[in-house]
Amino acid sequence: MPAVLSAEHCEKLSAAASACAHARGGWSSHRHSAYPTRDIQVKELTQDVQEQLLEALNERVLRPMAQRAGFDVAQLHYRDLFVVSYTTDAQPGLALHRDGSLLSFNVLLSSPTDFVGGGTRFPHIDAIMRPARGDAVVHSGSALHEGVPITDGTRLLLVGFVDSRREIESPGARNK
Repeated sequence: MPAVLSAEHCEKLSAAASACAHARGGWSSHRHSAYPTRDIQVKELTQDVQEQLLEALNERVLRPMAQRAGFDVAQLHYRDLFVVSYTTDAQPGLALHRDGSLLSFNVLLSSPTDFVGGGTRFPHIDAIMRPARGDAVVHSGSALHEGVPITDGTRLLLVGFVDSRREIESPGARNK
């Protein structure tokens, strides 16, 4: 999905996440047990940053996701929304995995000139997605994928896991 966030919005979100990480003594690395990432949850950021981000995401990501997946947008919600930091000295990438959400997306916050390597690889289609800054890669949460390691610099991504309220409320729903 092109132009989900402007370059200015990407810069503001990157700065807010980095400031939050600095204020709390570092990026979190314990929230996802099977495939941990160095991240900051969006809900830890200031209210104004959260509101601007959600307004953009709801219109440019959630609504189109709902339409393509055959859902009413009111049926979808963010299960998790966070900024991930990939660096060569801490975590350069993420091994092959599935997200366990109905739908997932990531938005490149860094400029592509800020790092070397990286991308989201989908082995089933033999492709590495390397979006422009502010663009989103959207996929089924059950799709096998990996964060291709970077070899220099810092790569920041906004990652979202989206689930259906209908699925949660149904008797056979997955445990969340």
